[in-house]
Amino acid sequence: AEDSEPAGDYEAAVSFYQRALKRNPDDLTMRLALSRNLRHLGEADEAGKVLSPEKDRYGENAIFLLEFGKVELATGNAKSAVVILKKATEKMPDNWQALTTLGIAYDMQEMYWRSADIYQAALMLSPNNPAILNNFGMSQAQAGQLDDAIATLKKALAESYGNTQIRQNLALLYGIKGDNTKAEGLARKDLGALE
Repeated sequence: AEDSEPAGDYEAAVSFYQRALKRNPDDLTMRLALSRNLRHLGEADEAGKVLSPEKDRYGENAIFLLEFGKVELATGNAKSAVVILKKATEKMPDNWQALTTLGIAYDMQEMYWRSADIYQAALMLSPNNPAILNNFGMSQAQAGQLDDAIATLKKALAESYGNTQIRQNLALLYGIKGDNTKAEGLARKDLGALE
């Protein structure tokens, strides 16, 4: 499982963690790993079934709350995710990943003014982090701040050493802005290899 998950072989990781959890149903680490890998497979409902029965038992555990909040996001339950993730960030205020996930939950509810504050707080903890910058830039775009969004994604791309997702997000924003030359140039860096 330790090799499968980083390699993106989530099916193998799920299989391992299911067996491990059957042997030791009280192992929170295995339960969280199973949920995470199910979520990566696009099986968020199944991930929820792994965690939901344990809410009363682990509902004060910050890592459990973070994973459960991610599952709620993946199933489209943004309101529930905000409640859970706020609790997680209160328990671990120095965790940029928890803050960024909360920012995404606010974005899903179109509360961009709140997510902007959350992303800024996450960037205080992890300056120039490309993952935070990418999410912040897309949030700014959704809020109608296209020029700010482009500037944020350009910074994210400079920090990410050529991350495909960030590059394609930036291409999308240039396309929306009407700068088709820049949009096409960025898109071709990844799509040209497919032609």
